[in-house]
Amino acid sequence: MSDFVIWYTRNRERGKFNAPLYRKKFELGEGNAKWLMLPDFSYRGVSSKEREGSVGAPAAARPYQPDNLISQGRANSRQPFEFESTNHDPWGKNSHWKANYPIGMTRLARAHRVHKASNSIRYVRYHTDFDAAVYGNIWTDTGTGNFTDEKYYVVQTNTKVIERCILMTTDPGDLVLDPTCGSGTTAYVAEQWGRRWITIDTSRVALALARQRLMAGRFPGYMLKDSPEGVAMEAEITGREPSAERLAEVSRSGHRPSPRQGFVLERVPHITLKSIANNSEIDTIWETHQETLAPLLDRLNEARDEAWEEWEVPRDPADPPGPRMRGRPMPPPSRPAMGAGTRPSRYPGSTR
Repeated sequence: MSDFVIWYTRNRERGKFNAPLYRKKFELGEGNAKWLMLPDFSYRGVSSKEREGSVGAPAAARPYQPDNLISQGRANSRQPFEFESTNHDPWGKNSHWKANYPIGMTRLARAHRVHKASNSIRYVRYHTDFDAAVYGNIWTDTGTGNFTDEKYYVVQTNTKVIERCILMTTDPGDLVLDPTCGSGTTAYVAEQWGRRWITIDTSRVALALARQRLMAGRFPGYMLKDSPEGVAMEAEITGREPSAERLAEVSRSGHRPSPRQGFVLERVPHITLKSIANNSEIDTIWETHQETLAPLLDRLNEARDEAWEEWEVPRDPADPPGPRMRGRPMPPPSRPAMGAGTRPSRYPGSTR
């Protein structure tokens, strides 16, 4: 047995739909948290004790999951890519690299987003890249809501269902109409989320209950985007300074902030393989740090009479040369997360 919610609009172009999101449940050792990236950019799988919770993971470790780096279908020509002295080419698997080749693959390597397996390379997808998910068309989390909501009326819809519908189809400041008021759940939720509302009922009992519920309710406050305080908070969250015109607009005499301009809300990062592959700032950061790191590596090799690549440099004087564990890159301690990755190879489109 189940209920159905029908969403429709008279004008398709004016209809709204905001994908309903929820936080993914984090479980170390499951999903996008089966591997750990350590502060020195070496990596290992989550141990059984860490998975059980009897031992905590290192504080600065970042959980991730190696993901597919190739897509079906060959490119027009071969795409050889050298990573840590090993050549990889998806041609033999009738596939091509997901990132644009060669520069996108190079940027993934420079950003430490390439995981080296035994005979292949994969994409490093951190759990925090996008720790939210979209509800599908089956809502299993609303099934028991009627047993937990306080009952005000004999016929009362689950608050969670109404809340999701309003968030899914309206924006702050929009008008919500409920022609069957009942206990006033729709008006209550609309008020809670900064929507205007109109509710109607033929029963005076229903209207009295709804009025009492709304008058006695406690609702959260929101920072409006077009208020001076909201503009300042938005700049703090996004890291981008507002323009002088924007500051003058919200600070002028007689300006009244409106919910229709939206609220200052928490941001959920959504980092994708494509966004990293297309990020030209990675090249600038990498080249800047290479000016310092490359001479240091040359001096180290000369002093030790070695020919180490960056990823082969031991992290500790007691360590043997080369990676301490299969697939564990060894960058210098001073390298920042988005800085240098691998040294340029003489082969176009590859890294060494």
